[in-house]
Amino acid sequence: MLLLTTRAKAEYRVFLLKISQLEVGNAMGEETTSRLVTSTLDPLQYRGYYTLKENEVISYVDTWMCKGRTNSLPLCENPRSKSIEQP
Repeated sequence: MLLLTTRAKAEYRVFLLKISQLEVGNAMGEETTSRLVTSTLDPLQYRGYYTLKENEVISYVDTWMCKGRTNSLPLCENPRSKSIEQP
């Protein structure tokens, strides 16, 4: 009997998200403040998991793949981080 073993390889996707607070009562909805968030949740998942204010919108800025398991370790850095400002 021949047994073959394979090594499982884990990887995960990281998203750089921009959460912008829009000016209340402004018809144009101009942005007043914003913050960058790094997460393993995409914009739709993030909004479903975390509560955002009514005047906050979330947008996708960048994404990249990380090798290995998360295991509550810090997320890997963006390989293009020199060209994108991160918090």
